[in-house]
Amino acid sequence: MKAKQRRQAEAPAGEQAKKREGGANFEALTQTIEEKILKTVHDLYTKDKDGLVAIGNGVKVELQPPRKKVSVMICGNHSSGKSSFVNWYVGENVQKTGVAIETQGVTFVQNGKRRETLQGPATVSLYPQLRDIAKEKGVLENLCTELSISTERKFGLVTFIDTPGLVDGTTQYPFDVFKVIKFFADQADLIFVFFDPIGQALCTRTMKAVGLLNQEYPERVRYFLSKADDVVSQTDLNKVMVQITQNLSMVVRNKNFDLQTIYLPSEERKSNVPNCISDLCKTIEKTINFTVQRTLDDLERDCNALVVAIDRKLADNDRTSAENSRARNRGVGFGLLALTSLLMVFLAFAYRLIEDFLRTQTDPNVASAAGLVGSVGRFAENLSKESSYFAPVLLGLAFVLLLLSKFTWRQKPTLSRKEKSALLEQKKYVTDTVVKKIRKELYDEYLHEVVHKE
Repeated sequence: MKAKQRRQAEAPAGEQAKKREGGANFEALTQTIEEKILKTVHDLYTKDKDGLVAIGNGVKVELQPPRKKVSVMICGNHSSGKSSFVNWYVGENVQKTGVAIETQGVTFVQNGKRRETLQGPATVSLYPQLRDIAKEKGVLENLCTELSISTERKFGLVTFIDTPGLVDGTTQYPFDVFKVIKFFADQADLIFVFFDPIGQALCTRTMKAVGLLNQEYPERVRYFLSKADDVVSQTDLNKVMVQITQNLSMVVRNKNFDLQTIYLPSEERKSNVPNCISDLCKTIEKTINFTVQRTLDDLERDCNALVVAIDRKLADNDRTSAENSRARNRGVGFGLLALTSLLMVFLAFAYRLIEDFLRTQTDPNVASAAGLVGSVGRFAENLSKESSYFAPVLLGLAFVLLLLSKFTWRQKPTLSRKEKSALLEQKKYVTDTVVKKIRKELYDEYLHEVVHKE
C-alpha cells in the first residue's frame, strides 16, 4: 500500500521532468543556428564552476560573457512610428501606438516564454547592466519590458529598446532624456533614428539627440524617414527629404549618411514611394551575423588569454617553489653555522672543566680520556686564549646567524598539488573542449548553414 502511494506521489514529478525535457528538446529543434551559437557560447562563460568567467577569476583575467541577443535602440520624434515598427517586426501589438504621446519611458521588447509585462525592478533584474541608470531620478518608474512569444523574422535574437518620443515646447520628461538616450545607445548594437514626414521631424530635441549620438556612436546610427507613404506627392516627399538631409548635415560628422524611406507594408494601401523596410530588416540580420562571428572569435581570443594566464600562474608557482627551496637551503646553512658557533663555545668551557677534573684522577684510563678530550677541545681552548672576547663574539655571531636563518627561511605561498592539477584540468578543458571541439563544431555548423542557404 505504501509503495503504491509512493509511486503515485512520484508520478507527477516524473511527468514534470518529461515535460521539461520535452520543452528543452522542442526549443533545441526550433532554434536557429545563430540562436544556438549565441546561447551556447553565453552558457560556456556563465557556468558556475567551470565557466570561463569563473576560470578567469581564478587567474586574474576579467571576462565579460557575450550577450545572447542583438540590441536595437530606436529613437526619434513623437509619432514617428517607432512603436508601430516594433509591433510590425514582432508580429504582435506589444507597444501602444497613437497620436498621443504614449512613450514617456523606455521599453525593452524581447522574446520570452510567454506574453508578459515586467515593471522597472523586474526589468533591472533581467538586465543587471541597468542598475546604474535605474538610480537616476524618474528612470525606474518609467522602465519596463514587454515579453512576447513571437518567432517572427529574427525577433528571437533581437532586443528592441524603444525610447521616448521627442517633442519641443513645454513637454517635460520624468528624467534627463538625453542622458538616458546616451546610456542606452552605449548598450545598443544598432541605433535607428526615425523621422516623421508630417510631424516634428526637425524638432530641436530630436536634432540634439542626433548630434549626441553621432558624436559618440556614428558607426551604429541609421536614419529613416518613416511613414513615407503618408506623403501625398513625390514633390512633397522630395522637399521633406531635402529639408531633413540639410538639417542632418549640420549635426552629422559623416556626410555620406543615407536617409531611407520606410513604411509598414499593407495590402489595402498601395504607394509608389520606395519602401526600404526590407533593407532595414537586412541590416538587423547582418548585425546578427557579425555578432555571431565576433562572438566565436572573441571566444577563441578569451580562451587563449586564459591559457596564457594559466601558464603564467604555473610558471610563477615554479619560480616561487625554486626560490623557497633556495631560501630553505640558505636557512639550513645559517642554522648550521649558528650551531657550530655555539658548539665551539660549549667545547671551550667544557674543556677547562673536564681537564681540571681529570688532572685530579690517577687512573690510567681516565688519563687517556683526558688526552682525548684535550685533543677535541684544544682548538677552542687556543682560540679562547687568543682573545678574552672569544665567548661573547661567538654567542653574538650565533645569534645573528640564527636571525638570518629565520628570515631567509621564510616561504612564499605556493599552489598545492590539488590546485596545480585543477589548473592543468582547466587548461585542458579550455583548449581541447572549448576551442578545439565546441567552438570548431559551432563554426563549422554556422558556415555550413550559411553556404547551404546561399
